[in-house]
Amino acid sequence: MGIRNTVLAAAALNTTAPATKEDRAPAEFYLNIGIETGDPQFPFLDLHKSGIALDRVPEHEIRGDADTPWKQFAASQDALKAAMMQEAETLQPGETRVIARDEDTGICIQLRRVNLTKNEQPVVAVQLNGLSFRRPE
Repeated sequence: MGIRNTVLAAAALNTTAPATKEDRAPAEFYLNIGIETGDPQFPFLDLHKSGIALDRVPEHEIRGDADTPWKQFAASQDALKAAMMQEAETLQPGETRVIARDEDTGICIQLRRVNLTKNEQPVVAVQLNGLSFRRPE
């Protein structure tokens, strides 16, 4: 069975209807990839308009007794998400923290906890003149 057929067969098995925006609680924790700008109004320019909704990343459904490489990989992904959620939950509402930074490019990974009481909305686009992915030397 080719990849296309496997994907189609898996899609046919998915009988649960996807949740609509109205059905889901708003995400509280986000993982963002971007750069620190130094601009006080927009201190972080992220790659995606809202980042990865960390608390919406589903855990794998690992079944069966056999210990396979896929099961080990899936369990590792779940452990990584759990570790990131544990760190994210230490943030106060509205707080952000850069958890990794590449010194050569300035690219960062940022955790953000949304302040749900203020209905915080992500910034869709920001224009910053002279923005560079390389830090000045």
